[in-house]
Amino acid sequence: MCDMALAQIQNCLFAPIGRQLGYLFGLNSNIQNLKVRVERLVTMREELLLRVDEAERNVEIVVPEVERWIIGVTEITQEAARVIEMGSWGRRLNLKSRYLLSRKAKKMIQVDVNELIFNGNFTRISYPAAIQGIQFVSSTRSFMLESRISIMKDLMETLRDDEINIIGICGMGGIGKTTMVKDVAIRAKNENLFDEIVMAVVSQSPDLRNIQGQIAENLGLRLEQETLLGRSTRLHQRLATVKRILIVLDDVWERIDLQDIGIPFWGKNRGCKVVLTSRSLDVCREMGSQKNVEVKTLTGEEAWHLFKEVVGDSVDAPGMQPVAEQVVNECQGLPLALVTIGRALKHKSNSVWTDTLRRLRMPGEKSTLGVNAMVYRALELSYHYLQHQEAKSLFLLCCLYPEDCDIQIEDLVRFGMGLQLFEDINGLGEARDRVRALIDQLKSCYLILDSDKHGDDCIKMHDVVRDVGISIASNSDGKNVFLIRHGDNLRGWPKKHTYENYTSISLISGNITELPEGLRCPQLRMLLLACMNDSLRIPNGFFDGMRELQVLNLELISIPLLPSSLQFMSNLHTICLQGCKLDNITLIGELLNLEILSFRSSSVEVLPEEIGKLAKLRLLDLTGCHRLERITPGVISGLVQLEELYMIGSFSNWETDKGESTEERRNASLRELQSLSDLRILEIYIPDPKLLPRSPLFTHLTQYKIRIGDNAWWSEFPFRKHLLLKLDNSIALHGGVSKLLKCTELLSLKGKGSWNVVHELVQDGAQHLKELSIESCDMLMCLADTMDLSLDSIDAIFPILESLKLDDLGRLKQICHGQLPAASFSKLRTLTLRLLPSLTHFLVEDPAQTTVSLHNLTSVELYGCDCLRNLFSLSMARELVQLQELRISKCAMIKEVIWKGSEEDGHTTNKIEFPRLEYMSLRQLEGLSGFSLRIDEIEFPQLKTLHIKNLPNIKSFFPHENTLHSDENCNATLQSIFPQKVAFPSLENLELGGLPNVSDLWCSEISTESFSKLKFLKVEDCHGLVRNVFPAHILKMSPNLENVEISNCDLVDEVFGYVRHQGDALENIRTLIVRCCGSLGNMFSPSIARCLVHLQKLIIDDCSTMEAVVANEDEEQDRGERIYVPLFPQLKHLELRDLPSLRRFCHTIHDWEMPFLYHVEALNCPEMQTFSPGFVHTPKLQHVKVEEPNWWNAKGNQPESIWIDDLNKTIQHLFEKQEIVDEKED
Repeated sequence: MCDMALAQIQNCLFAPIGRQLGYLFGLNSNIQNLKVRVERLVTMREELLLRVDEAERNVEIVVPEVERWIIGVTEITQEAARVIEMGSWGRRLNLKSRYLLSRKAKKMIQVDVNELIFNGNFTRISYPAAIQGIQFVSSTRSFMLESRISIMKDLMETLRDDEINIIGICGMGGIGKTTMVKDVAIRAKNENLFDEIVMAVVSQSPDLRNIQGQIAENLGLRLEQETLLGRSTRLHQRLATVKRILIVLDDVWERIDLQDIGIPFWGKNRGCKVVLTSRSLDVCREMGSQKNVEVKTLTGEEAWHLFKEVVGDSVDAPGMQPVAEQVVNECQGLPLALVTIGRALKHKSNSVWTDTLRRLRMPGEKSTLGVNAMVYRALELSYHYLQHQEAKSLFLLCCLYPEDCDIQIEDLVRFGMGLQLFEDINGLGEARDRVRALIDQLKSCYLILDSDKHGDDCIKMHDVVRDVGISIASNSDGKNVFLIRHGDNLRGWPKKHTYENYTSISLISGNITELPEGLRCPQLRMLLLACMNDSLRIPNGFFDGMRELQVLNLELISIPLLPSSLQFMSNLHTICLQGCKLDNITLIGELLNLEILSFRSSSVEVLPEEIGKLAKLRLLDLTGCHRLERITPGVISGLVQLEELYMIGSFSNWETDKGESTEERRNASLRELQSLSDLRILEIYIPDPKLLPRSPLFTHLTQYKIRIGDNAWWSEFPFRKHLLLKLDNSIALHGGVSKLLKCTELLSLKGKGSWNVVHELVQDGAQHLKELSIESCDMLMCLADTMDLSLDSIDAIFPILESLKLDDLGRLKQICHGQLPAASFSKLRTLTLRLLPSLTHFLVEDPAQTTVSLHNLTSVELYGCDCLRNLFSLSMARELVQLQELRISKCAMIKEVIWKGSEEDGHTTNKIEFPRLEYMSLRQLEGLSGFSLRIDEIEFPQLKTLHIKNLPNIKSFFPHENTLHSDENCNATLQSIFPQKVAFPSLENLELGGLPNVSDLWCSEISTESFSKLKFLKVEDCHGLVRNVFPAHILKMSPNLENVEISNCDLVDEVFGYVRHQGDALENIRTLIVRCCGSLGNMFSPSIARCLVHLQKLIIDDCSTMEAVVANEDEEQDRGERIYVPLFPQLKHLELRDLPSLRRFCHTIHDWEMPFLYHVEALNCPEMQTFSPGFVHTPKLQHVKVEEPNWWNAKGNQPESIWIDDLNKTIQHLFEKQEIVDEKED
């Protein structure tokens, strides 16, 4: 026992001494260890930046924690570099300096660097940009129908009713239910009734996985679970986190269980509302709708106004109006019929109008396929009035796709070519143009619609239009007979008496287990089959009875060996095997009439020599064939009529052609492309520019995506011509690449060898370039030197450039040198300048000597431009009317963002406005003195987010120049960071940090509109701030404030200033976090505490002088109010950490309740004797967390929590336990 005690005494006495001596004599080892750890940290940052770049290219949102980590690493590496440099002085340091430096290096490793390394292993750095609820455009009608206005008002009132959770909108097909629900969703979003709004189309054959996927996509959620239950649980968890959410389920045909989907629908939940649209009132009732709204036909007057809106004023012409009125009457007030007929008759002759009226009056069935008879006839007439048979065929082709599906236009091109739908077409490019023209024609007749999600690449069909189209095909005298079955209800091949009349079959299901053998389908021209079932096999004789088949599309099917009957399909023109598991594809080489062949996203390992026999092949698509390792030599050169070759994300094992025979090589060479004289579209990856032959390869290309030297990412761009080059050395580019430079629309350059390419690029002014990115080239000193150009033959440099990114160009001093032609950069929209340490001027050296206008610029980002002193001149800034986003960080010498030269003093007004700027972030700008020093008034009418961080020189963000260097003036009157003449009427998010010289945030007289929409405020590291964070007049101006975070503000002694009757100003605050504010004696006065009626989360950490969270108050001053008004009635989460002076939470002496409080932490509050003098009832609280686990403990200690009867007794127990520990230590 004595030995143990002696050991403990020795440990207590000598361990601290040894540690201090270790600092003194361990300087070299500590510096070396710091260097090693920082190098690892830098490597982690570089790898993460590559992932961030890839995420941003794929339009994903980077997690804020990742951005903060990258900034943290940048800051600590710079600090470490200074420590390491000082450590190199070695023996020149005195003992005290050695000790302090060694100790600092050791602490940096233990605390900063190790913590960053520990926290830097991000499994996920980004997430898809969520579709922001409903993105549909509201009705384009110039007027609102009266009957729809009353329904809209009724629905909006119902959405506000907390007692109603399920609402049904019902009515016949084509009546306008979907249009109505979209307009309702848009209005609900505009009125901020819900935090999120999502929509899913259910359709006639409901697929729960698809419905879940639609909802998840709207929320930016990835559903990676395989089972329906797993997906449902995951979706339920995500939806349950949203306080107010509207879920729209469109086109419901039968009852579906909301819980099976994952919709969190339980009895007391009033935040989740579901709106259904259905053709059946009974279905709405079966779904549990508490309120049903019926959408009825339009009145006569409304129908006429809608029809006239579609057709135009021509209906008022003499002799036309009577016929038009009768047509409207025949449409019976059905919006879809009115719009469809109106568009079909627009610009038609009187005889066509008369014939249409006659047809509409022909007797017909009341309904067909659940479609109103009048709607059916209207759509049928619209179809028959199509001028070209090609348009009719394309319309019927769209009907083969699943209901509410996004139809890829490129698929229509490939299928249409296979079916030989188009006349007088010379090549795939003309076919693509023809399809686009036909789509425009079908859109003008309301027979197809734009896609909500995929822009110009996809189209959609209204479900009613599709139903009518399928019916039209069945009545086409055998020309078009469709067999269509979609959905998991399909368990096998449909049983039919005969298949001899079918011209097209479309089957989609995950439950088909076998296919029949020996089918007789002598008329079949097109087969679409998709089945996600690995056990499905295609019998050898499956295709025997389909000798007229022209188009075959198989998706998600495992085909180890293609059926032997396929080789006899001599009429096949298009084969698409998409997402299939394929082993042996040699049999395809027998299909000599094949023109289009796609293996997109299929598991193909070898492209065999038999494929080279397809001499008529026009298109080969190998996109996404990641496992493709070998293309037999001679295959590509054998495809002599090939027009389009797609190889993104696919083959890269090109071999150098040294003149040897194909038998001597294992793989294809790029020289084979020379044999393809008809090649017009190419998408390809070439790993090394040395693989390019000297002879030209790309002579006739009209569209291309070519990446040479780097395969880091492939992304979608809205351009037709992409060229991406990584050149580590300055080498000559062969194969016709130089020619492509002259006409490319997107150019990305990386590596030292880029500077030669840049010089060649600007010789003709880069007339066709729309996006330019140059990275990691330390040879480039100027992007465009007009002194070397002949400007007589060039009207502008980069005249249509929309995006410019310059990154990591160590020697770049100027973007442009010399006089710029007027139209240069006139289309520029986004500008990114990163890691340009030598750059001294933005764009040009002297803005006064150029007429360049940046009026289209929307986004500017500057990072690491240490020699740049300012950004925009006043004249430039006045033209930034489109600027929406401005980010500037790590530019050490920048003094002001907007500067006013002496030559600009003649302006009549000294005011500037950024009318569309929504986001501004200024970080780590050591030399910045202010946003602008010589401009009196600045307006930001649309600014929503403002971040001002680590600006050590700033005293006022918008200073007046005559006070900038006047210390006497600044001391006499505290200078606020936001002066009177700067307005922020739309600001919602404000973050301020690292402003040591700022003494006050707000001017005493400030624009009444400023900060009225502020929701989030964060203030940190403002050590000179001496006034309260929120004075009374600012509280009155910020009634929408929800979240407040204050940290490291040493001199602040009050968070909220007192003002009488301030309940409205504080009642919306939900979260309040205060850390490291050593002058705060308490957090709130009782009057302010009682105003925080919606506060849900309160965290107070490391406030050394705080004695109570809620201050005491004189009994006579507020006796009655204190008894009857409870504190924090909505509080759920409370953390009290490292508060050495805290004695109690509040001084409330009566019994009171915190009904929602479920989480409490009381860590290192040794003087806290009780929570409250009065009993506090916390029905949901079951424990108090009193100890934090050590993150470095590999076993991971669980946090210690205790609970003794109630909150007061628990806190008292902690205090008594601490006293015992203190006595033992004494």
